[in-house]
Amino acid sequence: MRVVAVVVVLNHFANLVRVAKLDGISQFVMAYGGLRGAIAFSLAVVLDRRLFQSRQLFITTTIVVVYFTNIVLVSVTARSSLQILRRFIV
Repeated sequence: MRVVAVVVVLNHFANLVRVAKLDGISQFVMAYGGLRGAIAFSLAVVLDRRLFQSRQLFITTTIVVVYFTNIVLVSVTARSSLQILRRFIV
C-alpha cells in the first residue's frame, strides 16, 4: 500500500511540470508492476562477495524471477485489475 501512496504522491508533483500528465490508470500500472523486484534485486546486489561465493548466481536468479513475475504474472493479473479499475473511474 505504501508503494501506491509513494507513486501517487510523486506523480502528483511530477505532473505539475509534465507536458503529458499521467492519469490514475498509468499510476496504478507503475505501482503494480514497476517496483515488484526492486527490493529483491537490491538485497541480492548487496551480498558480501567474501561470504557468498555464489553471489552472481543469486543476482542472476533474482533477475530471472523478477522478469518472470513482471512479464507473466503482471500480464495475467493486470488486465483484469485494469478492467475493474476502469469501471470505477469511467
